[in-house]
Amino acid sequence: MRLFFALWPGKTLARKWHGLGRRWHPVVGGRLMPIANLHLTLVFLGEVPEQRVSELQTCVAALVSPPVRLVLTHAGYWKHNGIVWLGPETLVPELAALMDELHKRLTAAGFALEQREYVPHITLLRKALREPGESLKPMVWESASFVLAGSTRVEGGSSYAILGRWPLTGKCSEPAAR
Repeated sequence: MRLFFALWPGKTLARKWHGLGRRWHPVVGGRLMPIANLHLTLVFLGEVPEQRVSELQTCVAALVSPPVRLVLTHAGYWKHNGIVWLGPETLVPELAALMDELHKRLTAAGFALEQREYVPHITLLRKALREPGESLKPMVWESASFVLAGSTRVEGGSSYAILGRWPLTGKCSEPAAR
């Protein structure tokens, strides 16, 4: 299973983002992301043996980090891979600190992490042909938890399952049932 840590939106915000994607789809083309798949990746792990999932859950269970408040003000387009996305203008300190702590813990536990520049974003469309060309009204997202998610390939894309959720308050919680 391909695994990643992410911030996961509530249903109301996910519907708002999906609505933007639906509005832009006729203009930019591509493949609209399913509403259930909308998230902001923190750390991508890639293929991880199933027997190491509990190790990942234990690794982050006691992580202490404040809630993350993002103001999504930017609609972007990456021509090289046809991604239309939403994101903040800058990497806020709370998000950077959460990612740094995840990186430290995961590296110490022997997990290989993706090594590329991090751009916080929510993918709305894949294989798009151009940018939306529309300014974005700022959207505030206050995330009080982060998740461990798994991705499996299905016809037409991927299906995501949340394998654990932890609060961003410094208090521990139990992983979600699998």
